[in-house]
Amino acid sequence: MTDHEKLRCDIAKVRDSIRIEWQEVEGKDLSQSERHDLMSQMKFCSNELSLLLQKFEDVEKLGLHNP
Repeated sequence: MTDHEKLRCDIAKVRDSIRIEWQEVEGKDLSQSERHDLMSQMKFCSNELSLLLQKFEDVEKLGLHNP
C-alpha cells in the first residue's frame, strides 16, 4: 500500500469515527459527562483529520502517489 493509499484509508476511518460519534450525540439521551467525552473525542478526531489532510496534500504536491 502506498503512502497515498494509506492516507486515504486513515482519512476515511477518522471521518467514519466522527460520523458515528455525531450519531451517538444526536441519537441518545446522554449525561453531560458522556456528551462532554464524545465532544472531546470528536475534537481529537477533527484535529487528527486536519493533520492527515495536510499530509495528503503534501503527498499530492510531491507527486508521491500512483495516478
